[in-house]
Amino acid sequence: MGAFDESICDCSVCPMQCILKALEGEQGVSIVTNQSRFDNLTINEVKDFIVNTSVGSIAIKHISGLFYDSSLIPVEIPLKPIKQNTKGECACCETPMTEIMNRMKGQFVFIDGMGGEPGGTTQITDVGEGIFTFRSVEFPTIIGAGSTLVVTSVGPPGSPP
Repeated sequence: MGAFDESICDCSVCPMQCILKALEGEQGVSIVTNQSRFDNLTINEVKDFIVNTSVGSIAIKHISGLFYDSSLIPVEIPLKPIKQNTKGECACCETPMTEIMNRMKGQFVFIDGMGGEPGGTTQITDVGEGIFTFRSVEFPTIIGAGSTLVVTSVGPPGSPP
């Protein structure tokens, strides 16, 4: 993942930029911020922590998650490995939430955060540094990635924890 592998920061901004870069040129991506949801975008360019899309430019630091239909966009989401030594680095609530999500990998959960997404029952499919990937239970071809920093709570399926 380029220069980000050398970063001491364990936040989600650099890993999210890598995911968006992998989706560059793809149509039909939805991006969620804490305030807005942008559906059916085309990712035109990802550069300097900005994603330029068919509806405008979005600062990557404000992106809480993204999702797309994997039957239409066969792109694997690249994840940066979780750092084991976080002392003195960006280890606020994001690192503990990443650890919680990692322990829940493979489980069906309800996730609160990400501007109301993903909502409903979701399966955590993988976890990387500052990022988790998920699959919709209701729509199994919909996959996505979210920032562990914006997860308010995670718990058993059914109702918000």
